[in-house]
Amino acid sequence: TLIAIFILLAAGDAWPLSDASNPLVLRRDDELRDSLLNRESLGYDVRVYQQQLSHFNAQVNGTFPQRYLVNSTFWAGAARQGPIFVFTGAEGGDVERTAGAYGWVTQMARRSSAMLVFLEHRFFGKSLPFGPDNSYVAEASRVGLLSVEEALADYSEILHALRDELAAWHCPLMTFGGSLAGTLSAFMRIKYPGLVDLALASSSPIRGYLNVDGISQFSWRKQITDNFESFAPGCPELVRQGFRALQYADSEELHRAYNTCDVPGKDGWEQIQSIVWHGIETPDQKGWLYLACTEIIHPIGANNVTDMFPPFNFSLTSLAESCAPRWHAAPRPYWLPKEMAIYQLERLASSTSHILFTYGTADPWHTL
Repeated sequence: TLIAIFILLAAGDAWPLSDASNPLVLRRDDELRDSLLNRESLGYDVRVYQQQLSHFNAQVNGTFPQRYLVNSTFWAGAARQGPIFVFTGAEGGDVERTAGAYGWVTQMARRSSAMLVFLEHRFFGKSLPFGPDNSYVAEASRVGLLSVEEALADYSEILHALRDELAAWHCPLMTFGGSLAGTLSAFMRIKYPGLVDLALASSSPIRGYLNVDGISQFSWRKQITDNFESFAPGCPELVRQGFRALQYADSEELHRAYNTCDVPGKDGWEQIQSIVWHGIETPDQKGWLYLACTEIIHPIGANNVTDMFPPFNFSLTSLAESCAPRWHAAPRPYWLPKEMAIYQLERLASSTSHILFTYGTADPWHTL
C-alpha cells in the first residue's frame, strides 16, 4: 500500500493531482503493459551527449560520451507546452534496461501528452568516462570524478541543451526516480529550480544520514525481515538458521557448498559473508561502492534479533577503514545533506516547492 504523499512541498496548482480528470491518474492498460519491454515500439531514441569530465575543476579537460534516451511518441510538442518527464538515472546502470521498469511513467506520459527522457548516470551503464577498465582507478582524475554534484551538473547540461533544441522552455519539466534516482530527482529541483518545475521522488531515503533523531541503523533490515515474515511466515527464522549453519561450517564444507576456487582459510565464514553482503562485483557495483564510501552514506546495520541477517554494526570508523585502502578516500557523511539543503528538513519546506515524496508501507526506504 502506498503511503501517498509523504511530503508535498507547497505544491500549488501547477499540476492538480487531486483532480479526478487529471491525466496523471493511472489506469490498467494491457496493450501498454505488453509493449513496455520493447524500446523500439515506444519510439526511444538513444542519444549521446559529449559531457564535460568535470564541471567544477578547470584543470580537468576533456569530455566523455554520456547516453540518454528520448521518447517523443506521446509528446504534444513545444507549441502546445507538452510536459517533459525526466528520469534521473542512478546506480541502476544501463539506461536502456532501466527504461523498461517505469511503465507507470510511460502510462502517465501517454495520458499527459508528455515526452520521456531517461538519463544515464556517469560511471554507470555505458557512460564510462575512461572505459570499463580505467574508470574506477582510485585517482582524483579517474573515479574521483564520480560524485553526486558532477552527476547533477551533467543532467543540467543535457536538459538545458534539450530545452534549447526543442524551444521547450515553456514546457513543464518533471524529474522522477526511485531510491537514489528519487533522491537525485529531488536534488535537481532543489539545485536547479529554473530548469526543473516538479520532482517526483519515490522511495528516497531523504533522512538516511547519521545521527538523525528517530532513525535506527537496524530499521531498514527489520522492514525487509518483516516483509518476508508477512509473505512467508517462518521464513526469517529459516534464514537465521542458515546463516548460523554457515558460521559454524568447516572450511571443506564451505568449499564444496560454494565451489570456491580455494578452500577458505580459518576466516572462511567472513569470506562467505562478504559474498552474501556484496555479491559478485560488477562495474556498476564498483561505482556504487565508491559513492557509498564517499557521499551516499546510509547508516544500515543488522542485529540478527529484529532482522534475519548476520550481525553488523554500522559505524563511520569501520566504513572509513574499509574504504581507505581501496579508494584512497574518506567518507563525508554530512557534506551532501548540507550541500543539498536537507540537513534541516523543516527549513527545506520553506525554501523550495513542488517536490513530491512517496513511499510504500513495505518499502524499507521509508524507515530512513
